[in-house]
Amino acid sequence: MKYLETDKTLLEQLSKWFIRHNLKISEKGVERLLRYGYVKIFLDGFDEIHPSKHDEALITIKDLSRAFPKATIIVTSRPETIITTEPFISNYTVLDLEMEHIKQLYLNISGNNKEKTKEAMEQIEKYPSIQQIARTPILAILLFMTYRTWSKIPDSLSDFYKKNIYNSSHSS
Repeated sequence: MKYLETDKTLLEQLSKWFIRHNLKISEKGVERLLRYGYVKIFLDGFDEIHPSKHDEALITIKDLSRAFPKATIIVTSRPETIITTEPFISNYTVLDLEMEHIKQLYLNISGNNKEKTKEAMEQIEKYPSIQQIARTPILAILLFMTYRTWSKIPDSLSDFYKKNIYNSSHSS
């Protein structure tokens, strides 16, 4: 969503997205996919749009939804943003992961590496503040990736973010 151009239709932007990802499909083709509900659109991070553009973004999403009622449009946002108060929106909350869910997630992303998963889980259980980080899926995954890189679970929230900022700035 942070790349949303409110001066262009979402249809135009979706068409360009397909082209950027080497999917040769015309705007008419994208329109057909939407009209028959063959694709689901995931718009991530409504809350990342500058607040001065929220109203325009909302209109853009509504226009697409009205034009293509069979298309499923999923928008992620933090609670209490303007989009969550709209009558045409169904709101869902991502529940916190329990430790058993985190373990299963780690087994899945590690290719069923039971040893690495066990080690990571033992370290997470040592630090209550880190357990709180691992309660959301994206942060749980980042935590495990940090563990795989550093062979250690960070013992504080600030250490976790430092390691991930360092990793992302040096991985390009």
